[in-house]
Amino acid sequence: MVTSVELKARLLGLLHPFIIDQSAPLFAVIRAMEICASLAETNEELLDDIAKYFLGVMDGIGAIGIYRISGLFKQCHYTHDKLFDALHEKSVGLMAKCESLVECVNLLPNLFLGSDPEMLGIVEKILLRDITDCVLPVLCRVGLILPDLQTKNRQLLDAFSKQVLNSLQNVKKEETDEVVHNFLSKLCSSFVKLRRWPHMYRNRDVEGLLYKLLLTELRKQLGMQPASVAWIAQFMLTLNRGRLPLLLIERISAVLPQFSVPQINYIASGFRVHSRTRHHSLLEQQLSYLNHMMHYAALKQLNSITNLNSLTFTVSQFVHRNQDIDESVLNELMDQYLKFLPDFRIQHVLPTARILLATRYYMPELADRLCRCVVENEQTIGRQFAVVLYVCNLINYSPCREMLETSVRLLLRHKDELSALDTLHAAVAFGLFRYLDRAVVDAIFHLNFLEKVDKELEDSTSFSYTNRLRDSLMRLNRCACLDYPEYDVPWFHEQYCRDSVVKSRREHYLTASIRDSLAVVLGGADFFVENVFTPYYYHIDFECMFDKGYEPLSCKELGLKSWTCNNVLIQEPPADSFRVAVCVLPQQLFCANEQLLLGTEVMKRRHLEIMGYKVVHIAHFEWNSMQLGDRSAKLTFLRKKLLS
Repeated sequence: MVTSVELKARLLGLLHPFIIDQSAPLFAVIRAMEICASLAETNEELLDDIAKYFLGVMDGIGAIGIYRISGLFKQCHYTHDKLFDALHEKSVGLMAKCESLVECVNLLPNLFLGSDPEMLGIVEKILLRDITDCVLPVLCRVGLILPDLQTKNRQLLDAFSKQVLNSLQNVKKEETDEVVHNFLSKLCSSFVKLRRWPHMYRNRDVEGLLYKLLLTELRKQLGMQPASVAWIAQFMLTLNRGRLPLLLIERISAVLPQFSVPQINYIASGFRVHSRTRHHSLLEQQLSYLNHMMHYAALKQLNSITNLNSLTFTVSQFVHRNQDIDESVLNELMDQYLKFLPDFRIQHVLPTARILLATRYYMPELADRLCRCVVENEQTIGRQFAVVLYVCNLINYSPCREMLETSVRLLLRHKDELSALDTLHAAVAFGLFRYLDRAVVDAIFHLNFLEKVDKELEDSTSFSYTNRLRDSLMRLNRCACLDYPEYDVPWFHEQYCRDSVVKSRREHYLTASIRDSLAVVLGGADFFVENVFTPYYYHIDFECMFDKGYEPLSCKELGLKSWTCNNVLIQEPPADSFRVAVCVLPQQLFCANEQLLLGTEVMKRRHLEIMGYKVVHIAHFEWNSMQLGDRSAKLTFLRKKLLS
């Protein structure tokens, strides 16, 4: 018996030659794309030929065709730069003549509005003009596109919300079920996305009405599909308005075995809003219970992941939640990558890199594949090379020389197009791997680039982004001064470090235990100092000094002080004495799955040694190990570390 998948494959095989010779009608090729999108396996050869077909008939494609083509390629998770550029160019031309809102909505997905303020202004003007005449189906399509506009026009967002509110309030009772079935999921998805950066937009009236309609839907005894439960759960989780309705928890529990991987991911994405938020104890219990259920469902569904696109989407949803992903689930998910490494393509680079950044997961096979992807796609990789270098820097994975050479060329070639943060991330990675080229240093510590940094700081609305940008520039400046003194780069972050240095820290539980042990080993609290800042502003948990006979020196008599920047000794230490930096290493300074230090700590150790310190690392897994279970074992361990 022939399955539907086999029939679809046969049909595509029959149509393929006509696509190649450009003789197939446009509607048939679009239908072929729809079939491709419905299949689990991606036929990249066919999709490439379809893209070439559309490029050949671009003049005859209108707004609706552009909308369908771009949407189908996204469904297939297939990127074809030449086609996307052509669709963008065609959309720009049609938008200039656009008079109707529907046509505008069809064209929007292909306009890169973030870099084209003039086009964004045209779109905002059309939307503001016609939004009050929109019916629910058109409002849903507008809502799905609005989050991608990156508009700061609150008037437009308020007008959209008001029209949604009016449309929902005017729905007749007998039409409510149809509205919930056809439109509510799209509207909820839109407002979930608008709550995120850079929009940070909320409309309490709309949220309240949607919440009320969703509660009514949950109360239905029959007909609740897993997909409906999934998007309702996502919306209610992201509202962050206190404890969740018990009915929602019951519905999730009831349909848990029926959830598909995308539906599990949809619920998982709802956890993001709860990050760094204090919760009522009941809500915490609910979130913990939901998290446990999602982990269980994910493990059950692992066998249904049949391709790399599905795996990447699944892992990304789980690791970007606020809840710490269960270690067994993370290991199971990441191990799946080994099966799909031969299928790894350029379109997988960015989402995979983001997963490694979010998890600190050390997988050398995957990191190597990311690096090889950069080397193999030098002409088309774009800014992704900088993200891959950032990953290598984070998990302390040393890329091959070919990757470093390629990345230097890419940075110098695209330095004007790259963001300042991407450029600095790449350069800091070069510094870690001792590959900071003189040309890269000259390009960054140049007036043009520093003005670019100032411009990005001025334009940014994200406090997090500005902090990361300033910190990355400082780290690179420090690296250039310490690792490459021959480059003659001046240290110009003295005032920045003085102003931004944190002079109080939340004490880690390891610190108190190590402090007590140090006092015993060294002979008292006068022989070490806590929380010291070195030249170039590295923070040291404990510092002590020894003479050449390994006898401890009194820090109090020498003038070493806590929280002091660039300590100046009031008494000259004996000749051949040396300073020891004791660095406490909690779990977050290691890769998630290996006892491997992160790149920042590796560079810190190297720099401390350059400045003359003997560095003693005390890792959490050593201090808390069975071998150091009693106090005497800890003292012996610490004595050996200090005096070896």
